[in-house]
Amino acid sequence: MKFVSVSRARANLSELIRSVEAGEEVIVTRGGVPAMKVVRPDVTGQRRIGIDAGVFTVPESFDDPINWAEPQASNL
Repeated sequence: MKFVSVSRARANLSELIRSVEAGEEVIVTRGGVPAMKVVRPDVTGQRRIGIDAGVFTVPESFDDPINWAEPQASNL
């Protein structure tokens, strides 16, 4: 999924259309806030279940309690 501003979408409309034709979803933002999503007309609102399988794995430590007295590695 690609994010572009309204001004960039307007200036590069042909490139945006090519991306959408290739199957990419494009979010057009106004002031950094998503304003619209551009997709091919034959794309339905439903996504296939499992399309991103294997892209992310939950770490074994996911459910471990957090020690709030110690800084977390993700916050360093």
